[in-house]
Amino acid sequence: MTALPPYPQRPAARGRLGAGSWRALGAGLASLAVLTLLPTAGTAARDVKPRITGLRVNANEAGQIMVGFRIQGAFDERLRERIDSGLPGGFSFEIQLLRERFWWFDAHTDRRLERTASYDAVAMEYRVHTRLDGDLVATRVVPKHGDLLEALTVVEPLPVFPSADQPRGKKVQVRVRAKLGSSHILGFIPNSITTAWAESLKFRPRL
Repeated sequence: MTALPPYPQRPAARGRLGAGSWRALGAGLASLAVLTLLPTAGTAARDVKPRITGLRVNANEAGQIMVGFRIQGAFDERLRERIDSGLPGGFSFEIQLLRERFWWFDAHTDRRLERTASYDAVAMEYRVHTRLDGDLVATRVVPKHGDLLEALTVVEPLPVFPSADQPRGKKVQVRVRAKLGSSHILGFIPNSITTAWAESLKFRPRL
């Protein structure tokens, strides 16, 4: 409770703030500034940018280049609600194999990897599908209370490029990025929203 002043004070002129009002206003603005500078958990979660991590590249004995990775910061509550409603949802990735060329830009081969999940309300389970250039290459069943996050965001190493198709003795490099959506520049120029590229070290594939 605010104590009464010992003597009557002259009321502030109409349209102007008294000294006490200015002090109260200053304290309120300071509190607002502090609250603005303290991020909430929700704000912190939204500030995490989607990115590709844990890129693993190696060649197997069959002469195929294996690629595995994880996408972080892209699986949110909105995507889970979409999948739980019965609609398919997931991610699309661009995978490039770069081949070094002297005196010119590196040549590259592009593949498209899709990882999607849908919920079967009758069986109470998720079905996670992996497609490479539109062809189904793997299906995984996840129970209702299973780890859908890991099943959808972790891509275990799978054969993406045949190393036998690469020039002998030339170094190659693999890079991956996720396509998160699309927008339009100036209202009519299409523009893809993607993560940054995650790149492997350059190496010579075993032929």
